[in-house]
Amino acid sequence: MKQSVGMILLVLMLSANAGAATYLFVGSNFPILSEETANGEIQGIAVDVARRIGKRLGHIITIRLYPWERAKNLVRTGKADVLMVPYKTPAREKWLEYSATYFFVDKSFRPSNGNSTGCWSRCRPAGKSPGC
Repeated sequence: MKQSVGMILLVLMLSANAGAATYLFVGSNFPILSEETANGEIQGIAVDVARRIGKRLGHIITIRLYPWERAKNLVRTGKADVLMVPYKTPAREKWLEYSATYFFVDKSFRPSNGNSTGCWSRCRPAGKSPGC
């Protein structure tokens, strides 16, 4: 009886993933979007979206971070399935299919001149230049 219950549980566990496909999502270290923590955990907005897609569709998503050029080449050569966090460019549109909407919109700001007294200078830490 115990062996039968064990076998049934094993079959149920295996069948839960029987129709699931495994996809490799790759990207690079982009703070907030996709980054590796000090303990080796991969996290970020893009990572959360990828995991939710996998869960919703019943697929297994494996996520790896590489230097940017390597990540792009892995997708371009078919060794990975999805490139996370690529900006849309005409050159990339030749080999990537972008989603219709973005979950992240990048906004960069710069002063019109070095004497700006607007929000730029008020928000800027004393003696430091902001990174954009």
